[in-house]
Amino acid sequence: SASEDSLTEVFGELPSYVRRPNSKERWSFRSNIGVPVKGTANLNLSLGLLSGEIRLPSNGVSLAGVLTNGLILGRADSTNGNWGLFRPEEIFFIERRENIDRFTTSVTGNWRPLRWLTARGAFGLDFTSQSDVNFQAAGTGPAFAFPPDIFGQAGGRTSTSTQVQTYTVDLNATAQFRLSERITSSSSVGLQYFRTVGWFLSNTGLGLTPGVQTNRAAVDESVGEAREEAITLGGFVEHTLGLNDRLFLSGALRADDNSTFGGDFDVVLYGKLSAAYVISEEPWFPSGSLLDDLRLRVAWGQSGLQPAFVNALNFFAPTATEVRSFDGIVVVEQGQEALGVTLASAGNPNLKPERSWEIEIGLDANLFGAKAGVEVTYFQRTTSDALVARPLAPSLGQTGSRFENLGEVRTYGIEGAVKVTPLRSPVFSWDLRVSGSAFDNEVVDLGDTPPINLRFLPRHVEGYPLGGFWAPPLESFEDANGDGIIGFDELVVGDSAIFRGHSQPRYEASMANTFDLFGRVRFYALLDYRGGHLTFNETELLRCAFLLGPPPCRGLNDPEAPLEEQARSVAFAAQALGFASTEGEFLEPGWFVKLREVSVTFMAPDRWAAALRLHHLSFTVASRNLFTIADYSGIDPEVNAFPQDAIVVVDNGSQPPVTTWTFRVNLGF
Repeated sequence: SASEDSLTEVFGELPSYVRRPNSKERWSFRSNIGVPVKGTANLNLSLGLLSGEIRLPSNGVSLAGVLTNGLILGRADSTNGNWGLFRPEEIFFIERRENIDRFTTSVTGNWRPLRWLTARGAFGLDFTSQSDVNFQAAGTGPAFAFPPDIFGQAGGRTSTSTQVQTYTVDLNATAQFRLSERITSSSSVGLQYFRTVGWFLSNTGLGLTPGVQTNRAAVDESVGEAREEAITLGGFVEHTLGLNDRLFLSGALRADDNSTFGGDFDVVLYGKLSAAYVISEEPWFPSGSLLDDLRLRVAWGQSGLQPAFVNALNFFAPTATEVRSFDGIVVVEQGQEALGVTLASAGNPNLKPERSWEIEIGLDANLFGAKAGVEVTYFQRTTSDALVARPLAPSLGQTGSRFENLGEVRTYGIEGAVKVTPLRSPVFSWDLRVSGSAFDNEVVDLGDTPPINLRFLPRHVEGYPLGGFWAPPLESFEDANGDGIIGFDELVVGDSAIFRGHSQPRYEASMANTFDLFGRVRFYALLDYRGGHLTFNETELLRCAFLLGPPPCRGLNDPEAPLEEQARSVAFAAQALGFASTEGEFLEPGWFVKLREVSVTFMAPDRWAAALRLHHLSFTVASRNLFTIADYSGIDPEVNAFPQDAIVVVDNGSQPPVTTWTFRVNLGF
């Protein structure tokens, strides 16, 4: 990287993003105002503002990532200070900045023109603007030859701007009657409208003039732009009957139309049926028992997942091709480009939403004078018409795949919660809540498509969990010659991939404790558990690869390493020498227990708030991710190179969840 003196000549001083590559600033404001309108109506106004900026050094799946160059590419014999391709001080010259501004507002009106009739209308707007910058000044930072990952010392800048507006309208009315002394009736009707519009603009410039930070000064500049819009219009009717204020029966029907449906598909209908029975209200229910009240419930319902914006569309993408001649006739001058189009998506006019139906059976109970509560629910959900990217035959002259409604997935499980107040007094009280869930799923049908291979090791295979991990097994290994080192000829790898385990957590649990002291000080602590799945430790796998020379992983270098660790490293490295190999042994137990949050809140005396003309005043100090317990050899089993809603968990040089401390002042007017 350039010296500090030479940079000072260009910038005057080192840029802030070099001196402080990690930073996060955010402020937010929220206001809620209620306005009465005569005697039968009221208005509620809500306003929210958020603005923030975050800077992070290059990381993750990138050859210029800090963790990548330290953990994966680092070498003890390196002339680069034990780092891989680049040192941190070089990487910090790459500015990565994200700015986000969000504005939310809503107006809700409630009107009760008659004693038995209520109406509600809500209108909302959610506007989000996000800008991202990836910038490397000319003559600074790593020399890299593969844009757009890193621009190199020629300099470059990419700026992207995203704006998303969401408009919502929710109108409904409810009529309630008592048909007799024993029977009550409630009927609702509603209309909902959602419109989301997104604009996306990107600008990339390569080859910047030294000292310049704008794309217009680049030798090569390219621009990309896109607009997306999705509209949903839905309506529903619902009716509920109550018998003796203890048995409640409900049924509903909903109709949805969405602009992302295929052109030949129209409206989709969803139904719902439910029943709830407060059995403890029966006169024959034992009084004075441990149970204060007991509620049994069962429900059946349908829902849908809309296709993505362009899944149903057949559209083209522009392309530029250098054309020199055609049948001896020069079409354009040599070196120039001719514009054309290519098929970007093979649309599906019959595309419809995924449909799910779910049945739930559960109970709710309060015990010991409301000092304890229990909630238990069993559920089973079947998703049909699942959206699957079906590969297309090359002979069709189409794109590689198109979305079709092919699959069926079944999910089932149980979830529950227990709330207990072991102690309550004016001086000290303790509230405890424990919740958990266990579930599993199975791919029932993929239509006539073969198993779908996702990135890395997951697959969708009929009869197995969604996105399960598949890899050849390491059938056996043995230190046959007794030298304490596993060689390539001392292990046996299976011929074909087998199911290795789930890629998503199947078990989740949490325990929240709240302690109140004198009604002024509140302590809160939350423990989280997730388990029943595997995490793909690709970070360690890549450490065992021959990337910049001899691999640095322990299993290939340390004769004192456990034989199991040696065996998995050798089983993967064997592919470089043409032996049977497997990556599956880098699938590790992904379970963990985290102290997710701890906080202390002090509620100020009323006179303090009154002196400041406030309704209430409190101060909070909180921390997240204080410690982790896990059986995982990597940094953190919760780390994931993919977004949080991704179907798999893959550790690939990514930043693990950080420990944060927050100080907050709460003002009530």
